[in-house]
This record gives sequence, structure tokens and C-alpha cells, in this order.
Amino acid sequence: MKKIFYGFVFIILVLFVVVLTLPHKGKPVYRGKIAAKSFQESVEITYDNYGIPHIKAPNEIEAYRALGFVMAQDRLLQMDLIRRLSTGQLAEILGQKALETDVLFRTLSLTKNFRQRNQESRDPHIDRLMAAFVSGANAYIDLGLSPFEYLLLGTNPKAFKVEDAHAVLGYMAYSFAMGLKADLFTERMANKLKPNEVNQLRAYPQKAKEKVSFQDTTWFKGHHFGEELVGLFTGSNAWALNQKRSKGGVILASDPHVRFSSPGLWYEAHLSFPGFEFYGHFVPGVPFAAMGHTKNHGWGVTISYVDDMDFIYEKVSKDNKSVVTKEGYSPIKKSQEKILVKDDKDYLLDVGWSPRGVFVDGILKKALNDKENFIPLKEKQKLAMHWGHHDLDSRPEKTLYYGLMAKSVDEFEQAMSYAGAPGLNVVYANQEENHIARYLVGTVWKREGIDSRRISHGEYLPENPNLTWKKVAFKDRAHQINPDSGVVVSANQVPENVIPSQFPGYFHPSDRYKTIHHLLSAQEKWNLDDMKLVQTAPTNWIREQRHIHMVKWTRDHFQDQLSPWEKKVLNWFREWNRLSYHEMGQPLVYFKVLHHFRKKAFKEMEELEYLHFCSLNDFSFALNRKFNQEGSSLLVAQSVRDALKELKANYGDDFKKWQWGSEHLITFPHPLGKASPVLASIFNHGPYPIDGGFHEINHMREVGCEYGMKVEAGPSTRRLVDFKNPKESWGILPMGNSGHRKSPFLFDQWALFKENQYRPQLMRELRKEERYGTLIIEAQK
Repeated sequence: MKKIFYGFVFIILVLFVVVLTLPHKGKPVYRGKIAAKSFQESVEITYDNYGIPHIKAPNEIEAYRALGFVMAQDRLLQMDLIRRLSTGQLAEILGQKALETDVLFRTLSLTKNFRQRNQESRDPHIDRLMAAFVSGANAYIDLGLSPFEYLLLGTNPKAFKVEDAHAVLGYMAYSFAMGLKADLFTERMANKLKPNEVNQLRAYPQKAKEKVSFQDTTWFKGHHFGEELVGLFTGSNAWALNQKRSKGGVILASDPHVRFSSPGLWYEAHLSFPGFEFYGHFVPGVPFAAMGHTKNHGWGVTISYVDDMDFIYEKVSKDNKSVVTKEGYSPIKKSQEKILVKDDKDYLLDVGWSPRGVFVDGILKKALNDKENFIPLKEKQKLAMHWGHHDLDSRPEKTLYYGLMAKSVDEFEQAMSYAGAPGLNVVYANQEENHIARYLVGTVWKREGIDSRRISHGEYLPENPNLTWKKVAFKDRAHQINPDSGVVVSANQVPENVIPSQFPGYFHPSDRYKTIHHLLSAQEKWNLDDMKLVQTAPTNWIREQRHIHMVKWTRDHFQDQLSPWEKKVLNWFREWNRLSYHEMGQPLVYFKVLHHFRKKAFKEMEELEYLHFCSLNDFSFALNRKFNQEGSSLLVAQSVRDALKELKANYGDDFKKWQWGSEHLITFPHPLGKASPVLASIFNHGPYPIDGGFHEINHMREVGCEYGMKVEAGPSTRRLVDFKNPKESWGILPMGNSGHRKSPFLFDQWALFKENQYRPQLMRELRKEERYGTLIIEAQK
């Protein structure tokens, strides 16, 4: 019995030790020395007290090699999942549940334009830097220090390739492309509604039988799985002030909005090598900063939402080898992709291309290989997608690198002209030339003979797509440069001085844009402390009239029917200052009223159609029109009473104890948290109450209408740079800079973020008290 008892105790002790030690596997090393493959010379990395690596390298190549190494040790799993998602290789480690995602991204062919480039069109210096970054990441993998999540997945990370970084850039372009949901939805509804009714579903209405729901398609399921796994971009704010409007130098403010995740999107690093240094925010897996600043210039980004994606009905020949064009027949190009599936047989995917683009009807079916399609197709008809990302001339990596290295405004503008996708507004600030601008970066087309929001017919279009989609030169795009106001603002709105119907896009309403301008007009000159209040403001200019109408119309329609309690609540609600702090009760009432109103306003839609429409940017425009149209006052008043009834049932009749944070809750989901509730409880962070709200400057928002007030997206970082002192700017990362569970730099910035505070971004030599540790990476002998 004693042997059995001691054996049992031994097993328990072993399990206890394993449970305690396994999570430490692959814990990042922030101090000491490491010898690593591919390094030619030693690189010194000093970590500050927030885990930001300050890389001091003997040359540019070693700087990017070190960046790959330190990014991998902090974010290896995230880098791996993003590249697998982008290249369609998730099923290899996740099995059948990821197959639809792989089918989606293999079909979209995110690396096609990279693989088809000839050597003459390549930039050899950029190739060398990308190769150095990849070799640094692989040097970390070669040390065998991968995090313990790989044990749960039953696999090991495989080496990265330069092609993977291009795929991640393609994934960014895909996440910005609203056309895949909006155009197909418009076409679907056109089969059910009258033309005027379809137009009213657009952001800017034009003058002028059911199959399967979009939620059932391979496209939607694959998109949704990937979206939850690693997140997507959803919006953003950015603005710049010139020296006329600043108490110091030119000012840059930027807070890009993405789906929240654990770890967060951005990886921060300060790189220096002889003759150059910069501070950058990097997308994991991409060597060049998507946002950054030097001592003289910097930029922030927002999604432009310019329409760079169109769909075409292709009429196929009898032998299935050609499509019909205006001039005759054009051959279909075909390829076959092998998708490896963990614990299952390989899946073979046929991908076809017309002159206009890739065939996507296969991913619009109810399930893999099912015949039923979201968009009804006739016999011998396929659906092609024409997309700016597939343009062989698109060089997003050149835009990022040469934008960073630009020594003048002219050089920066030249750099911005290289990218065809993703579609961005780049808000730029240059101290030396006192220059501020918003540049429209990405593909902009002038279309000939097609409606950008409907599906065109290929047999009526010329074979050469350049005759249908004519690229607008960079100099002719809707930029905004050095306005007299001394301020440029971008908040995903339609560009200034543009007629929306002549400039196709999927823009957000202009309320955030106008609110930012309104706040910035409150004083002539600003500093960074002032800017913090603007960047975190939980308000929206459109709210004033809505709020007034909610109270007035309820009293107008139901004055004699209101209970004493309802009258007290309305009086209390009327006194609201229209700010949305989580401890306040009035914002809970306001958003709950909108929740009820939008359901009533679009009650003619089927549930799945309503949920799909609610996920589009067009929805906010349509909702605004519904709220303000004649006869809407009764619906609003009914929505107010319904909201109060629901809140009373849920939170009691003491309305002064109601709190916006009871429902406005933020969670940071980890990719493995999707697998089970147990893993979610271990890896996820939250839920936590949070300030802000939908379309406020502090844009903490739900995504769609399916999950109530649950916050799924918002500011992924907040940056403030005054170029009078660019070496000491302000920033914040809600999830911190590391993704390893045992790193001290995972979730260490949350306490600041939730209180709308900032921490320093240091682009200088660190003082002793600012240093967490120094790591030396040496060449392996």
C-alpha cells in the first residue's frame, strides 16, 4: 500500500511540476546573451519598462534581423497564425474546422502578385531586408524555444518565408475590402426589392427569390473563423496639426481601430543603426512599420474604404475552357491547390481565373462542394472578382519602407504611390517643412460602363481589364494637403470636396470626423496633454439631436400614458451631458433605445439579412435616414419605452444605479480560447467595463448587431507625437507588447489603457531607471 501511495504522490508531484513549468516554455529572454544562427555581427537590444525593444545594430541588415528575432520571441504564435491564415495553411495544425478558411484564402491568392513578379520588377534592397527579418525569426525558432501553446496544438512552428510577409500584407488588404460583403448583399437584395428600396440600403442612394444566406457560405464561415482567430481592421482616427495650431512642433495623432485580441495587433520597436533611427508600430510578420516616426516626420493610418473590389458574371464556353468577352473568347487559367488537413485526408482545391479576376462562386456556396449558391448563377455562368490587391504593379512593401526612409515631402509622396493595396488614408506630418497631409494610398479606379456596387456581365466588357478599370494617378487622387485651417483629419469618412456618387466607397458617416474638427476648433493652439483629452473623448456630435428627440418624441406620443417612474427616468435622461463613461447610466439608455429602434426600423428584413446588413458601413447611413425621416417619431418613442422596460427588468427600478459598463464590456480573446470554455478561461482576458461607444471618438464598439453592446473592436493603440520633441512621444497598447503568458509585458498596460492614460514612447538612449534589461544577440560560431 505504501508503494502505491508514494507512487500516487510522485505522479501528483510530477503533474504539479509540469503544470507550473510548461507555461514558462519559450518565455522571452530580456537579459543576457544569446548566440543565434544567421547573425553576422552582435546586436544590442535594451528593453524598457514596458517591454519595448530598443535595437542598436551595426548596420541596417542586422537591425531587421534582430527585429525578426525579438518579434518572434514575443509573438511567435501570433505571427504563425496570421501567416497560416493568410496563406491558407491553418487546417494543417487545426484540422477540419479551419478548412473553409483555408479554401477562402487559397482562392483569394494573396501572394499571387508577389509570386508572379519578374526579377526586373523587384527591389533588391527590400528583398535583402525582408530576408534578414525572416532569418532572424527563423533563428529564434531554431533555438527550440517555442511557447507551450504548440504542445496543445501538437505541432512545432515551421520556418517563415519572405512570401509570408507579402501574404500578411494581402490579409490587411482583404480586411479593408468591404466590397466582398456590401456588393454581394446589394445584388442579393436586388433580387427581392424594388430598385428604390435597394438604393435606400446604400450609404449614398443612387437615382435611379431566395437561395442560401451569406452566413451559410464558405466565404462567410471562413472569413468569420479567421476574423475571430487573429482579428481584422475596422476603422480608425488620425489627424495632424501644423505649427500654426501647435504650442510646440507639428503634431501627429493616430488611433487605428481593430478587433481586440490577445495579444493585440501592434508590436512596437525602436530601431537604430548608423545614420538612421525610427520608432515603429509593426504588424506581426511584416518587417516594415505600418505606422512610425523619425526625428522629422511620421504618419498614422486609417482605412480609406475606397472601393477596389468588383464582381463580374462570367459566361463560360461549352467546353469550360474560356469565358466570353466583348471581343470573343478568352481562356480560363486554372491551378490546383493542395490543402493539408490535420488528422484527415488532403483537400484539393481548383482555382480559376478569367481576364477580370479570380472565380469566387465556389466560396459563395452553402458548404464545400454544395451546389446551392448565395448569388444565383445561370448554367454556364461563374462569378469573378476584380481586386486591386491582385495588381502586379502593387508594391505595399515599397510604400512602407521608402515612406519611412523619406528625407523630404516629395520622397514621401513618391513612396505612397507604390501601393495598390491595402487602401489607406495616410495622415502625414513633417516638422522641417511644416507640412501636414492626408494621402489616399491604394488602388483608385475610374470605371467604364459598370456600377461598382452591382455585379457586371463579362460578355459586355472588353478582354483587357485596364479598359474597364482605369487607374487614377496618385497625383490626381482625393488628397488633402496643407489646408488653411492647419488641421487634417481622417475618420473613414468620404474624402473632403468629393461627390460620393462619383467616388465609390464604403465610407463611415462623417460624425467622428466632424466631432474631431469641432473639438479641435475649441482653441487655436494645442499640446500633447490637450490632445489626450480629444483622442479619448467618449462623444459624438450627432448625439445631441438624437438625444433631444428621444425625450421629446416620447413625451409627445405618450405623455398621458407615462408612469411616474418613466417620467422620472426621462427627466434624468434629459440631463445627460452626452458623454459615455462606463460608470454612467444615461449612455446605457441611449444605446439601448437605438438597439430597439434599429430592429423596428428594419423589421421587414429577415433576421439573417438584418444581421448581415447591420455589419456593413452602409447600415449607419440607412439608420440615420430612418431616424430622421417623417413618421419615425412614434417608432423612436416606442423604442424608448421598450428600452426602459428592459433595463428595469434587468437592473431594477433605481435607475441612478444603472451603468453603461454593465453591458459595454470588453474582452481580449486568445486564438486558443475558441477551442473550449476551459481554454477561454485560461487564455482570454475580460470581460471588463469600458468607456466610449459606437462612432464616438473613443470608438469602443460592437461589430454588427448580433452580440448587443459587447465591445469587439476599438483603439488598438493611441499615439501622440509632437515633433518639437519626437524622442519622447506618447502611446499605449491595451494588451502590452508581448504575447507570451509568462512575459511581464503581456497585459501590463491595461491599467493605463482602461483609464484613458498613456505611457512614454522613447526614441532615445534609455536612462538607467527606464531599463528593464539588455539582451545581446551574438553570431553563432
